[in-house]
Amino acid sequence: RESTSDPWGTPENLAALNSAAADSLSVLSTSEEVMFFHSTRAGGCGSGDLWVSRKSSFRDTWRPPENMGCAVNSTAFENAPAFYAHDSDLTYLYFGSNRAGGVGDFDVWVTTTTDQDLETAVFTEPVNVTELNSVARDTRTFVRKDGREIYITTDRTGGVGGLDMWVSTRDDNKQPWSTQTN
Repeated sequence: RESTSDPWGTPENLAALNSAAADSLSVLSTSEEVMFFHSTRAGGCGSGDLWVSRKSSFRDTWRPPENMGCAVNSTAFENAPAFYAHDSDLTYLYFGSNRAGGVGDFDVWVTTTTDQDLETAVFTEPVNVTELNSVARDTRTFVRKDGREIYITTDRTGGVGGLDMWVSTRDDNKQPWSTQTN
């Protein structure tokens, strides 16, 4: 749509991004010219990977997706990326994974880059965000744009039932996350 007051246009298949596999859980960068998403398509490192696609402007078309590589992805299952760019030029990509080295079923992991040009950015090997994780399934994150609040989907003890939404906060984005609350 041309503006937030205009009605939405007719949905279009993003054929350049879609495959015969499961393609889902997309998130845009701050510039809205980079899209991170989960896919089980061929050419990945594991059973589900994080992929990235880019475009040059609002009106441009999305380029063919690229796998984020086996330094970010593992032989396990990565999903649900959540993008957060900090003012100090550090970009975070939180995601869920059942890779080795976690605390529970699925855990929240984070990879970062200092490269502001997401066109060529190389992300670090992911780190388990232990303060967000439990022995249960902890995944599908969403980070507030100031990096001081994160929502996770989890089936940990203390929930209402099934997968619940929990929240964790921090006063400064350099601090660890607080204990989650349902």
